Amino acid sequence: MIPSQNFKHQLYRSACVGLLLGSLPLLAPTSANISATAAIATPEPALENPIERSQFPGIPVPIPDIPGVEGILNDLLRGDAPIETSFEDAATEVPFLDRFDPDIVTPLTVLPRNDRGELLWQPGLYTLPAESYCLHAGTYAPTRGDGYLYAPLRGSRAEIVGNILRRSVDRPDIPQQDIQILLWGILARTELSQMSPNIQQAANALLSDDEIDDLDGSALDVISQLALQEAIAHLPAPVQQVLQAEARLRSLFAQGNAVYSDLERVAVLFGEPPDTGEREIPGGRWSYHRNGYFIRYRPSGYSLTQIDVSVPDVVTVERDDRDRIVAIADTQGNRIEAEYDDAIAPLSVSGNSNLQGYAFRSIRVVRRTVLPPELAFDLTATWNDVGWTFVGVPSGNGRVSASGRFADAQQRYDRGAAYLDELDTLDDAIDADGDIDDVLDLAHYTDALQQVLQGNRDVAWADDGIDLARRAWQYAVCRRAGACQTSSSQATIAPVLVASSDLDSNLDAIARRRQRDRSASNTVDLGVAVPANTSQQRLAQSTRPNEDEAKKKACETVQKDIASQESILRAFQNERLLRLAQQLGKDGYAYAGAVNNLIKKMFDAGGWDNLSPNAINDTMFPQPGETGSAAEAGLEAPMGTNPLTCKISSQPLSEYIRTYGGETAGSVIYNANMAHEQFHRNTCQAQIRQSGGRGYDMYMRDPANYRQDELGAYRAGIDRARNWYNANCR
Repeated sequence: MIPSQNFKHQLYRSACVGLLLGSLPLLAPTSANISATAAIATPEPALENPIERSQFPGIPVPIPDIPGVEGILNDLLRGDAPIETSFEDAATEVPFLDRFDPDIVTPLTVLPRNDRGELLWQPGLYTLPAESYCLHAGTYAPTRGDGYLYAPLRGSRAEIVGNILRRSVDRPDIPQQDIQILLWGILARTELSQMSPNIQQAANALLSDDEIDDLDGSALDVISQLALQEAIAHLPAPVQQVLQAEARLRSLFAQGNAVYSDLERVAVLFGEPPDTGEREIPGGRWSYHRNGYFIRYRPSGYSLTQIDVSVPDVVTVERDDRDRIVAIADTQGNRIEAEYDDAIAPLSVSGNSNLQGYAFRSIRVVRRTVLPPELAFDLTATWNDVGWTFVGVPSGNGRVSASGRFADAQQRYDRGAAYLDELDTLDDAIDADGDIDDVLDLAHYTDALQQVLQGNRDVAWADDGIDLARRAWQYAVCRRAGACQTSSSQATIAPVLVASSDLDSNLDAIARRRQRDRSASNTVDLGVAVPANTSQQRLAQSTRPNEDEAKKKACETVQKDIASQESILRAFQNERLLRLAQQLGKDGYAYAGAVNNLIKKMFDAGGWDNLSPNAINDTMFPQPGETGSAAEAGLEAPMGTNPLTCKISSQPLSEYIRTYGGETAGSVIYNANMAHEQFHRNTCQAQIRQSGGRGYDMYMRDPANYRQDELGAYRAGIDRARNWYNANCR
C-alpha cells in the first residue's frame, strides 16, 4: 500500500475538494486564462523576493505574498522543481558531426548490463527505437525532424525518475502509458495514493518504500483556479503555462478517475510550437557524453525516440615528417591513405604562420566488406591529383589569397576556425585539456575528403571513407577528454606535458585528469533530450525498446540481408561469366574469384542496374596461383564449409546478434546462413561418398559444379530468411 500524506494536508484537501474538483479547465482557452495572460502586458510594480525557478533558468520569477493558502503557493514557486533539466544544460553539442549519418543495425540492447541494470558501453555503433516520456507538462510535443540535444537528468526527483526508467526495462508487463502517468504525477507533485490502482501498482513495482514516502512527503494540494491565477499573474507566460498544466494534472488526479487521454490533453500540446526566438538545432545533431561516447536523438512524438550511440573504437593516424596525415586505419581493416604532391608549393596563410595547406597527389580508400555467410573482400578506390588539406590550428585571423588547387582556401580556413570555436565550447563543458592539433587536423582532413568526393562520385560507397575520418575525429576528441580507450581492452589517460614556467597550472590540469579518471564511468547514460525551443517537450529516455519499432527495424535488417544475398545470387546466375571461365580454362576457384570481382564492381557502381555492359572481361579472373578466396586474402568470413572434411565453421550466434541486428534479426540471419552452409555440407558429403575421398574438392574445381552448388546454397539461405520475413513482417 502507498501511505497517504500527512493529516494536515488531508484536512485541507477535504475542506476544499468540493469547491475545487472540476474547477480547473483543460488547456482550452478560457476568459480567466486570457485575463491572466493579458495581465503580463501591463507594467506592474516589481514584487519583492524575485528568484529564478530552476526549471525556468534565466526567467526571474517574483514571489507574491498570497495570504490564506498556508504557504502552498510559495512552496510551489520556491521549492526545487522535480525535474530541472533545461536547454542550458545541453552544453556538449557537436555540429561537426552533422553529416555523420551511418547505417546502424546493432541494437543498443545487445550491450551488457551491470547489477543496477545500466548498459555498459563497448566500441561500436548502436541504435534503439526507445520508449521516451514527456518531462515538461504544458509544452509542445516534438515533430519529426526537430533538433534535440543531450542534457543530464537534474532536479529534486531526478534520481527517482532515473530509477523508474531503468527498472522499467525489467518490467515489460507495465504499459508505457502507466509509466508516463506516474511521471506526470511526480512532475505535478501529486500524492501517489490519489492515483488509480493500476498506477499505484506500477509505482509499487518500480519504486522502493523509501522513494514512495519521499514522493508523498513533498506532494502538493489542489489549489483553486482563482488563487493560482492571482499567484502567477505577474509571471512570464511560459512559466504560467507550465504551472497551470501542473495544477490541472493535480486536479485530475484528485478526481480519482483520470484516464490517459485526459492527462495527455493537459500535459502535451500538439501542433506547431510558437517561435520563442531561440536558435535552431538541426534534427539528428550529435552530443558528446563525458563517459566517452556520442549520442543523438530523433523523436517521433514524445513517446518514441530513435537513439543512436557512437562509442569510438581505436583509430590510428599516421603522419609523415611534416606532420601531415598519411594514413587513417581502424581495427576492422578500413583505411585511408594519402600521398602529397611536393611539387606544388604549400599554401601559406597571412597572419597564421603555424598553418599550411598541402596538395594531394593521391587519395586511396579501402573499405573492408563482409557479406555473410562466406564473402569477405576489400573494396578500393583511388583519386589522383585532386584536393588538398590544411595542417595546423587556425587562429581565426588569417587571410588567404589563392587560386588553382587552393581556390577555396578562405572558405576552408573559415570553417576550420569555426571548428576550433566549437571545440573550445565543448572543452569548457567537459574540461578537456589534451592536444588539440590532432582533432583540428582530422577536421581539415575530413573537409578535404568531402571536397574530393563531391567532385568525383564514380564510387558509390566512397562516403564510408569520410565516415572513417569522422570516426577518427571522434576518437581524438574522446582521448582529449581522457575518456576513450587507447586499445580495445584498456583505457588510458594521455600524459600532460608540463613546462616549468607554468608548473602550477599544469599540475592543476593533471589533477583534473586524475579526478576525471576516478569519476569516469563506462555506463551508457541516455540522459534527457532537450530542445532549443523552450515551448517544446523535454524527453526522458529509457533503454526499453518500443516493441513495434524494434520489430520494424528487425524486418528492415532482414530485408536488406535478403537483398544482399539476392545480389550475390545474381552474380552466380550470370551465364556470360561462366562461359568466359570455361573458354579460358579456369577452374571453379578462379571462377569464384571472378564472381567476387564482379560483386566488387557492382558495389562500386551502386547496384547491378548501374553496371557497365563491359564490366565482365578476362581481367576479372585471379592470376595463376590465386583463388580469390577470403581466407587467402587474410580475411575472415562469418561462415564456411571445409571442402575436405565437410565441417561447417562459423562465428557464434552471439557474434551474429551483436553484428547483424540484435536478437531477432541476428538469429534470423544466422539461421539463414546456416541453411546455406548445410546445403554445401550435404553436397560435400554426397560427393565424398561417391568418390571415396577428395570428391567434393574435385567436384568444385569444375566452374559449372561450383556455380550449381552456390546457386543451391544461396537459394536455401534466402528461402529460410524470406519465410521468416513473410511470417513476421507482412
